[in-house]
Amino acid sequence: MDEKQGSNNEGIPGVPVKNEEPGDKGLAVLGYILPILFFLLLVTESKNKGFAKYHANQQLNLLIAYICAMALTAISLGLLVFTYIVPVVLAVIGLIRALNGEMKPLPIFGRLDLIK
Repeated sequence: MDEKQGSNNEGIPGVPVKNEEPGDKGLAVLGYILPILFFLLLVTESKNKGFAKYHANQQLNLLIAYICAMALTAISLGLLVFTYIVPVVLAVIGLIRALNGEMKPLPIFGRLDLIK
C-alpha cells in the first residue's frame, strides 16, 4: 500500500495521515511553539488543505487550554493573596494597635464578638 492510498484516512479521528506538502510543516511547528499564531495556517495558501486546517484547529485548542490555565492560575493566586496575606496584614494592624494601647476593631473580622 503506497502513501497515496494511506491518505484516504483523512478526516477519520485518531488515524494519522501523512502530509503531502512539506512546506506546511514549518508553520505547523511554529504554531505549537506559539499557539497564538494558529491563524497563520489559515491565511496562507495552505488554508484549503486538510493538514493546515487540522493543525490550526489543534493549535487553537491548545491556545484555549493555555488561556483557561492562566485564568485558573489568576483566580487561585487571588485567593492565595486573600487567604494568606490579608490575615498577616490584619495581624500587623492588631499588633500596632496593641502597642499603641488602642482598642479599635480590626477591619473585616473585628466586629465579631466571639468571647463575651
